[in-house]
Amino acid sequence: MKDGDRRIFVQSDISALIALRDTDKPLDDTAKDLVEQQKGRLKGSSETNIATSDTSDT
Repeated sequence: MKDGDRRIFVQSDISALIALRDTDKPLDDTAKDLVEQQKGRLKGSSETNIATSDTSDT
């Protein structure tokens, strides 16, 4: 999601990006696995946790 010039990521987005970065499997396979995991999360949840930023505006 985008908020002006910033992007807002939920915790599942961060987990997916880390999984893509850290995998030895082909990215297509990893992406398919992540989509299936996300589908499972969305079936039983109405909660969205926003990831907190580790940077600050100065």
